[in-house]
Amino acid sequence: MTEVVHIKDRKEVIHELKFSPDGSLLAVGSNDGLVDIYAIAQRYKKVGECCRSASFITHLDWSVDSRFLQTNDGAGERLFYRMPAGKLVPKEEAKGIHWMTWTGVIGPEVNGIWHKYSTITNMNSVDANYSSAVLVTGAKFKKYIGHSAHVTNVRWSNDLQWVISTGGADHAVFQWRFLPEGVMNGVLEPLLQVFSGWYPQRVTLTPTAESRTRMCQTSQSLTQTLNRKLRPATNVR
Repeated sequence: MTEVVHIKDRKEVIHELKFSPDGSLLAVGSNDGLVDIYAIAQRYKKVGECCRSASFITHLDWSVDSRFLQTNDGAGERLFYRMPAGKLVPKEEAKGIHWMTWTGVIGPEVNGIWHKYSTITNMNSVDANYSSAVLVTGAKFKKYIGHSAHVTNVRWSNDLQWVISTGGADHAVFQWRFLPEGVMNGVLEPLLQVFSGWYPQRVTLTPTAESRTRMCQTSQSLTQTLNRKLRPATNVR
């Protein structure tokens, strides 16, 4: 492998980056609170900048036509920009935009992922499966047991049959099999509930054999660590 281009426009950590659906632009979000836009055909020349966020950038999503970008930041704000210049788009004008991906955790479209009394730091990631009208989330709350620590990120596979999740302190990567509502072990069961529109249906995620092995290894490692740390105290007279 050879280096194509070397760019250093920001001092802080790069938190998120995504190519536009048409492959012409790259959006790079940093902890400086800025999103830099680069033109691929011009050897990653910087052609725009999104600079209205008050905090570090956490999530980015492109529109289907590559003309718009939406951002989430650490202050819990969701903003929209016109590409490639990075001009701010009013929220009212952004309502009709169709998004290629949905990985942001902020907005009425994903209100259902938030637990009561949760804060912006409780939900780390989300990814939408449009064809099945479901969302998968990575959070500090546990729903499907596997990771021994909070989940830092989740993504659907290209064929939308699998979910990949990454853990925090456990340093683990899990692969989950997606079973739509009514399908268990490959057998169609009667649907208990039917949803329409954008509202997500109930989903079942089952860990693969490789992930189960990793779970056991992680559990054994944690147990050994705890056994070393939790030694019986000696009596002091």
